Amino acid sequence: MRIALVVDNPDRDLPGLALVAERLAAAGSAAYLVPMNLAETELAALAPDLALLGYLRRINEGAAARLTATGIGLAVLDTEGGVMDGFETYERVMARDRELRWSVRRFLAWGPRLAAAAVGGGWYRPEAVAVTGNPRFDLYASPWREAAVRAAPAGADLAEPVVLVAGTYTLANPRFGTAEGERRMLIEELGLDAAFVDRRLDCERRGLRGLVELAGRLAAARPAVTFVLRPHPFEGDAVYREAVGRAPNLHLGRDGAIAPWLLRARALVQHGSTTAVE
Repeated sequence: MRIALVVDNPDRDLPGLALVAERLAAAGSAAYLVPMNLAETELAALAPDLALLGYLRRINEGAAARLTATGIGLAVLDTEGGVMDGFETYERVMARDRELRWSVRRFLAWGPRLAAAAVGGGWYRPEAVAVTGNPRFDLYASPWREAAVRAAPAGADLAEPVVLVAGTYTLANPRFGTAEGERRMLIEELGLDAAFVDRRLDCERRGLRGLVELAGRLAAARPAVTFVLRPHPFEGDAVYREAVGRAPNLHLGRDGAIAPWLLRARALVQHGSTTAVE
């Protein structure tokens, strides 16, 4: 088979998907790694037998439908989805076209509860649902954990012990847009309730301020410990950069994949982040 793997965020998703591509190639398939921002045109050009999408939500529903119309099979493995306040939140943003969802050949779930919700809610065909975890989880098991640390020298010179402080405020602090633009997209394109979005935006703004303040207080209270602020891959880092100048043992850890940082860390401070699962 010719299989295309869509890479949503290179820092977060490329290492794990590269391992998947290697296994597919070893099994005799042709594997392609396709960047998310070029996915629709590249997949149309490649015309693979199967395309693995990082999600199937309202925001990419039209593109997915156009791909299936050309005969390309679809599979879904969410790049995010390990932490949510309930499955109704997941259902609120997923693709509305049931026929499109039921045409998906495989829905690869993070865990058995999500798989059960996908079957019980009629989101996907029961025979299409499988529990696999996420490819980046592989980087925490040998031999890949050792390879992940060796391949990513970022932070290797920091004094131990290291505590990682992970942000996840992509609505209030987006890297590739504005908070108002993100708000408008959630309401107008995804159809989310405006009051719900505004509550989340307010919570994220307060959470971001609180997390940065907490990191500064911890660094001041524990000068022998190295604290690393790690923004979400889709977060801006201006607020974090301003914070790291307040203490010599508080650093910004934006570079590379999260796995080497987590493997070096003695502890993790987070709120609502899938780094907790990892």
